[in-house]
Amino acid sequence: MKSRGDLYFRHEIDRNPSASDAGTIKACATMVTWHEDTEDSETTFSFTLSAEDVIERQGLANKIQELDELFMEAAFPQEDNLLLLTEEAYHCFIELISSRDYSRDCAMSLWFTFRVWRPPPPLPPSVDEFEDDDDDDDDDEATNSNIPIRAASKLAVKSLTKKIYNKGDSLAIDSCTICLEEFKNGVNVVELPCGHEFDDACIAHWFETDHICPLCRFELTREHH
Repeated sequence: MKSRGDLYFRHEIDRNPSASDAGTIKACATMVTWHEDTEDSETTFSFTLSAEDVIERQGLANKIQELDELFMEAAFPQEDNLLLLTEEAYHCFIELISSRDYSRDCAMSLWFTFRVWRPPPPLPPSVDEFEDDDDDDDDDEATNSNIPIRAASKLAVKSLTKKIYNKGDSLAIDSCTICLEEFKNGVNVVELPCGHEFDDACIAHWFETDHICPLCRFELTREHH
């Protein structure tokens, strides 16, 4: 794994990919925030580009801008260092696609880890401040705080890797574990960063009310209100 300051990345090149993967670049970006007094927290987004998107630069630039928006929506620090890190990721793409090790008929996978320091959370209000609040307002706030926000972020769902299912390709499974129906040739299959695959419509409906993979504990960013 190579390191550039607070950006860590590694890559793999498949020189004998399936027909559907040839010429694609799959990226998995993870943002990790830390503070001395708290545990690390992380959020992961994945997306797929074609070699042409990267070579033409504009498609890559649009995807990097979308990555900025995803991380900001996930409430990560909106500071200059975040933009500098995603700019570094942009240059990593260009460097790898220009290397002698890569050709357009290959498939490439990249993993980026962005590590950002997060300021400590504010101190809770004092007892005196609570006593000054109106009782009705306190009841309303308590009621609202107990309502779980479980839906996945629309931008996070939009960024998930999609592929066209062909029976000859080597997918981990050949059926959707949500609807329990076999994948049919030509349907859209969505792959989560954890590796699990589902029917496009089924997983989209699932993430309208949940943000956790149906098969494991992998979490997408939740919708913020």
